[in-house]
Amino acid sequence: MCELKLGVQTYAAFGPVILFGIGGALSKALEDQAVSLPPLNRLLARRLMEKTQAYRLLTSLASTTQDIITLLAEHEHAGPGRPLPHDPNPCGRKQRV
Repeated sequence: MCELKLGVQTYAAFGPVILFGIGGALSKALEDQAVSLPPLNRLLARRLMEKTQAYRLLTSLASTTQDIITLLAEHEHAGPGRPLPHDPNPCGRKQRV
């Protein structure tokens, strides 16, 4: 089973923050999460992902990794309650933050 966490959360001190990492039951056990302030271009999206164990797991799925980087870079005007353009999860399950 694999789930990814990809979302936006708004904090009073920072405004919107983009979150990426392993989701589901493993997220609390592995504490695998990286955060960044928007907007993200492709380079910043990749750097955000590279901070996580999830990225290392995804590198074998090159097209999926590129899709997620593109999604992060294009979702620069993200906000709570705004749906993602498509499901970035390679396993077909989505967890919203």
